[in-house]
Formats: sequence, C-alpha cells, structure tokens
Amino acid sequence: MSRLSIALALIFLAMPAFAEDKKPPLGAEPATTTAAYGDWLLRCQRLGEPDKARKICEIVQTVQASRQGQPQKPIAQLAFGRIKPSEPMRVTAHLPVNILLPSVAKFSTSDKDAKPVDLPWRRCIQSGCFADGVLDDALWKALHEQTENGSLEFTDAGSRPIKLPISFHGFAQAADALAKE
Repeated sequence: MSRLSIALALIFLAMPAFAEDKKPPLGAEPATTTAAYGDWLLRCQRLGEPDKARKICEIVQTVQASRQGQPQKPIAQLAFGRIKPSEPMRVTAHLPVNILLPSVAKFSTSDKDAKPVDLPWRRCIQSGCFADGVLDDALWKALHEQTENGSLEFTDAGSRPIKLPISFHGFAQAADALAKE
C-alpha cells in the first residue's frame, strides 16, 4: 500500500471523530423548570419531541439530616403529582436502600383522626427505594389546610422504626401552582 492510500484511509477513519454530533432540536420552552414555595419545590419536566412534548409536574420536599459539625445531607424525598390530568393524585417516597422488606412506608398528616396512607415499596435501585400510593380527593384537599408537621415513616433494615417530619410550610401554594400546570 502506498503512503497516499494509507493517509487517505486514516483520514476516512478519523472523519467520524470530526463530524458534528447530531443533537435533538430544542423547543422554545425550557426542558425543566423549578419554583420554590416555602419548604416545597414545584418541578416540571417536558418529555418527548419539542413539538409533541408533554409536561409532567410534581411538588417535592427533601428531608435532610445533619449530625453535629457535619453538613446536611438529603435522606428522603416526598413528592405529589400525577402522570395524566385524568389520573388520581399520587404520593411517592424516595428513601435510602436500608429498608426492611416486606414492609410499607406510611405518610401521615398531623390530623390524629386521619388514617395514614400506606405506600407499598415499588422498587429499589442504587440511589434508593421508592414507595407510592394513591391519594383520595378528600385527603388531597385536606393537605391544603395543614399547618402542623406530618410524617413519613418506615422501618429500616435493622427493624428500627424511622419517623421523618414533613413540613407543610408552603404546601398550599405549591399545590395551587401544580394545579395550574
């Protein structure tokens, strides 16, 4: 093989490395948006092609824990949302992987008469375990009135009950913003 044919072969092999990556077209709307309401965050994401994208939104609270002298670390998230407007409101808990199986997580309000919402575990991945459940309309409306802390409870792998506080500061405003999305 001549030097010229070797050089041309190398150039043709290297051409894809110089080719510009094809990126999907961008729409006029942002792919992800967030807004803070007290202790709650409204986050929305557009999924699909820009001209056919659908928007999915949820309100989320991140529960953080700290030990003396150490920075706060997120240990759990509680989210409310629905995939389609016609579906019921769902509550999803994202917790550490050290959960006891079989068990359920429980979401409770400060109302002593209200029954906790059972959140069956759906899956565990490296970043944590997910549990979710459906909220009835009456409870969803009642959450707008909450002023005292609720809780998210689960049992860890060592069979110890864990109860995390859930603040409702800003919940009504975040829920109202979610309804407008």
